[in-house]
Amino acid sequence: MEENKKIKAIVINHGHLDVEWYKTLDAYRFWVLKIIDCLYDEAIYKKNYVSYIFDGSVFLLDDLVAYYPNYKQKIKKLIKLGKLTIGPFYTQFDEWIPSGESMVKNCVWGDRKSREYNAKPMKVGYLPDNFGHPSQLPQILNQFGIDNLIFMRGMMDIDYGREFYFIGQDGSKLLAVNYNYATNFLFANNSPENNNPRSIPYFDVMNPSEEKLKQFSLHKNDKLAEDIIQSVKENKSNFSQNTICIPMGCDHCPPQIGLGDTLEKANKLQNEVEFIFGTPVDYINNLRKGKIDCTFKGELIGCKSECILLGVLFDRIYQKIDHFASEKLLFNYALPLEALQSSFGIGYDVNNSRILDNVVRNILVNSAHDSIHGSCVDGAHMEIDARNVFNKQVCAEVILDSLNTMSSKLGKWWADDERCLIVYNPTNRSSKQVVSAWFPIGEDGIIIKDKNGNVFETTIFDRDNVEKNIQDNPYYSELPSKEFRNVKFLAELKPYSVQTFAWKKDIKIDKFIVNTDDKFIENEFIKVSAIGALIDIVDKETGFRYNNLNNLADRRDAGDAWDYSEPYIDYDVINSKDGVIDDICVKKSNLFEEMNIRGHYSVPYELVGDYVSERMAEICYEYKIVLTKGIKRVDVKLIFNNAAKDHITSLEIPVDFISKNVTSKGAFCINDREIVPYGPHKGWVAMPTEFYPFNEWLSVDDGKNGLAIAVKGLCGYKAIHQDGKTIVELPINRSFGIMNKTFMKRRRCAPGSGWKVDDAQCIRKTEIEFSYIPFVVDDTGNHLVSYIDSFINPSVALCTYKSVQYDNYKADLFQPFEIDNDRLNISIFEKTYDKKYNLLRLYETNGKTERLKIKFNKVSQVFLSNLNEEKRIELDVKDNGIEIAVNPKEIVTLLWR
Repeated sequence: MEENKKIKAIVINHGHLDVEWYKTLDAYRFWVLKIIDCLYDEAIYKKNYVSYIFDGSVFLLDDLVAYYPNYKQKIKKLIKLGKLTIGPFYTQFDEWIPSGESMVKNCVWGDRKSREYNAKPMKVGYLPDNFGHPSQLPQILNQFGIDNLIFMRGMMDIDYGREFYFIGQDGSKLLAVNYNYATNFLFANNSPENNNPRSIPYFDVMNPSEEKLKQFSLHKNDKLAEDIIQSVKENKSNFSQNTICIPMGCDHCPPQIGLGDTLEKANKLQNEVEFIFGTPVDYINNLRKGKIDCTFKGELIGCKSECILLGVLFDRIYQKIDHFASEKLLFNYALPLEALQSSFGIGYDVNNSRILDNVVRNILVNSAHDSIHGSCVDGAHMEIDARNVFNKQVCAEVILDSLNTMSSKLGKWWADDERCLIVYNPTNRSSKQVVSAWFPIGEDGIIIKDKNGNVFETTIFDRDNVEKNIQDNPYYSELPSKEFRNVKFLAELKPYSVQTFAWKKDIKIDKFIVNTDDKFIENEFIKVSAIGALIDIVDKETGFRYNNLNNLADRRDAGDAWDYSEPYIDYDVINSKDGVIDDICVKKSNLFEEMNIRGHYSVPYELVGDYVSERMAEICYEYKIVLTKGIKRVDVKLIFNNAAKDHITSLEIPVDFISKNVTSKGAFCINDREIVPYGPHKGWVAMPTEFYPFNEWLSVDDGKNGLAIAVKGLCGYKAIHQDGKTIVELPINRSFGIMNKTFMKRRRCAPGSGWKVDDAQCIRKTEIEFSYIPFVVDDTGNHLVSYIDSFINPSVALCTYKSVQYDNYKADLFQPFEIDNDRLNISIFEKTYDKKYNLLRLYETNGKTERLKIKFNKVSQVFLSNLNEEKRIELDVKDNGIEIAVNPKEIVTLLWR
């Protein structure tokens, strides 16, 4: 910083407006209403009040207007006068747990919804309280016209100061600033009085009110002016460009109407600092005038300036599994089927499209910081549960409606005594997949064949038994009716396609062998053996063994919503392998071999302070392990019945080699994180994270052999080296009862107040699906990815068992496009936001330039777009196809019609 040059301090008045946290969404709506009233009644007439920053998001305004339509004009006027700054996001999204597509949708919706208020969304990566930032964030934000980032959590060791360029995997960059959060609360010391506790009949809990935060915003100008001056002097050494950002506000803080007066006072008291009431845009524009040489490439996931708080990766895991299911049903099934219908001119139901917009909205709300974390009050999570139920039910209806619509357009190639089975493959690679459907065959058998006359082997599954009373009468009717049976078969499915098969009843051939004496299952690739409560996997192609899998390691947890923490007293880990095995059952058919292992173990029921209770709780679990003929994958469903409090349970995955890295899927990328010993970093305010985020799968290898683990809904892991092994742990359950704690072993400070959250103890049954995939290391990993994709995104089938009037559209396959390069990953196929174009998004992960040829079913125009769906370049179309180059680590979006 140049000597004798006046420091510019850009002061930003903001409210960190969580969708929900220690209140539900509906309760916070009342606070948002009060914020708009305050701005409209007071700030609009005060010339030295510049602008209130609505936390970089627009959802809460959208939500308010839905209930109070008259407020839309007030909001528009505030924006026009510059008193309110909104965008660029729809909600303040978490960047680790939701999918990359969820982040893109958040930015697209933030842009479009902002414009509905005649606002240009703020082109600042304003993510003040997010728990770290992934390596592809620069590319994502760049494609929305944002080339900067203002953040608080995640700071790593940078050569100098807190201003640097954050470089993405593809070379994209953001001008990044890590601001000092402590200045946010300077005004709180000037609060005129405390907020007294109140008791309300029928709601006798501590109830933080809007009144408390309103008092925070009414500060003493002289005292606050002195505090701000002192804060700048204390922090100026961290900022090299003579410009400092001072965000003034806190969670749900209303506008500080007197802030302009305070800054005028501060400017009169000294000559070293020029205080400017501004916006994040003003700050970034001032920062650009300097020269910043420092760069950082990787993930912003450190604790140099603030705690990273990644214990949230494991809070209320049942809800993360439900969110994962909601995203998959929307992004990989409902939206692609809508686009597929459109691309073939079949048309789509406008009402379906509108109701899917409600699902998108719910997913973006549930993806918000705190909501997706599982760190709100119990009531908020009840609402999140309800939104997830809505999402899944609506998507299921739309998926079936789409398949029904397409089935009526098919050319009838099967015989009159046969019916149609229509199957959708949501993966972007041709692969052998399990097709599962319910058929009205009663006690008969079934024949399933394709158009070429190939007949498939099938397995008919037994129905669940209905409970009966002592008089041998059923307590409830069967659902579905007993005429229907679940049938599975294997078929080679074309990528992103709908195709047809024919079926009819046949003589039943029962090929299931139940309750054999075997303690193993196998197919042509893999053998799985039960060794007590654990399993061993042998890769038959290489002879490599993966031993002692499926142990559940149980530790006491004295942490809170934000961080796991051991008690101050050391307790032994309790392992399921040392518990009791209740039963091992093996079933075998012509296509599937299944092994069920049931067991239980005992743990202390709860912690009282740092002491375990004398009362014990029994944890019951069941593993359903399935091998499928022709597929090199071990599919597992774990049913975990938690009956204890204050503990964390992890699935242990040991392998008999040292893996340098854990490779995992992230947002539009693959991450290779080095496995390093856990310990403190010099100068950091908190311990670094020992838990790391991922999406869908992770793997370890020794350069020759490897093991991948695909999961549905789990999103965090830790990895260590121990006794010549690499051990990966996937937490499957966390139980805690206090939202915020202080003076824990892992963390001293509390992010909030000590609300009780009894439901966060997760006393419930949870189903976790995962799959072990042994592999041989090669340059492509295509087979590995294919097995992962078909596990994460299984096919969906619809059996048309009633008479259908088939159209003259003579097709047995709907495939909207064909891609000649399976080294590229398809992220989504859908309609654009305005429904005018089809959209296809791909990304490259191997770090190599790839040639891509796409043949469309029918096309007139194709455009290269950015993530914001803005057309950039029109591409040459030849024979209904295009050819482009995809650069290393690049995200590519194509629009066509």
